[in-house]
Amino acid sequence: MRTIVIYIFVSVLVSCISCSRRTQLSEEWKPDTKKIDALIGRDGIPGSNIVFAVHKFYDSMRAKQWDRTYEFRTAAFRRSVPRDLYLRSMQRDGQKWKLLDYKILAVDVYGEKVRLVVEFTEMPGNHKGVSVVWWKNEINGWRCEEAGPFLLNLAKRVTSPE
Repeated sequence: MRTIVIYIFVSVLVSCISCSRRTQLSEEWKPDTKKIDALIGRDGIPGSNIVFAVHKFYDSMRAKQWDRTYEFRTAAFRRSVPRDLYLRSMQRDGQKWKLLDYKILAVDVYGEKVRLVVEFTEMPGNHKGVSVVWWKNEINGWRCEEAGPFLLNLAKRVTSPE
């Protein structure tokens, strides 16, 4: 009888650990970036580090590293929005916010600019939406004019396009 109780206890314990592991795995960060990744090594893309910049920017957004995301914004954005205002706003808006996933649906290259059509999945509410996001090749690398997520106020365009 004691062996059966121990067996049941161990079975339940293993089941709980397995369930917990599945939950962790389901929250893995695996955005669908195949369309932008296809730009790697493509001729005519000035500073093909656009791929790195996009990955790093959205990784930083998901991690709520607002100071890093600010550095990825265009010079025009940074002139219009002071760093301390940006950080306060993003920290406030980001308290309950989470970037669950994103999928790049389309990529169009226009010389020194790249237009992305991106589907974002955000919390709270498992909100899904599609944004057009513009990136610009500046002296210090690729920078985004607007971030794209819907539930953060300063992720939207706040300056006129250049």
